[in-house]
Amino acid sequence: MKKITVILALMSTVLFLAPSCKKCDRDQQNQALTQTVTASINENTSYTFEVPASNNHNPFQIATQATNFKVSQIATTATGSVVYQYTPTLNYVGSDQVILSNESGPVMGTPPPPPNGSNNMNGGCGHNPPPQCNHGNCPGHDDSMSITINITVKSTAAATTTNTNTY
Repeated sequence: MKKITVILALMSTVLFLAPSCKKCDRDQQNQALTQTVTASINENTSYTFEVPASNNHNPFQIATQATNFKVSQIATTATGSVVYQYTPTLNYVGSDQVILSNESGPVMGTPPPPPNGSNNMNGGCGHNPPPQCNHGNCPGHDDSMSITINITVKSTAAATTTNTNTY
């Protein structure tokens, strides 16, 4: 009788723990949300984009840097908002693109900073995902997000008209 009780207890424990250790289905759980922003500015002016709040506990970082910039950075304003700031190089006219991401793992070749006050995998958010799952990719978390910002820098030079008069 003791043997049956022990076996039932073990089976109950396995059945209870098995779903919480289930490996994440990467096709369903790890699909990044994408957003494309199109902006048009005049040459020698700046552009600011307010970055949406990150729901997966990972801060946004520049995944692909713009190419024709004087300033291209993510900053925090005095009111606490996170913004992307872009200023093209002097007198630049043309297109530029930057990609922001809050995907967990290395971005632009550097690993994300460890969570403040936390030495566990859950980023200090108060729950424990299964060890084989990346934080932010398990049920109950929003997936990572990628924002592509396409910037067109227009010339401010006045159109010149050449009058050719023939008499």
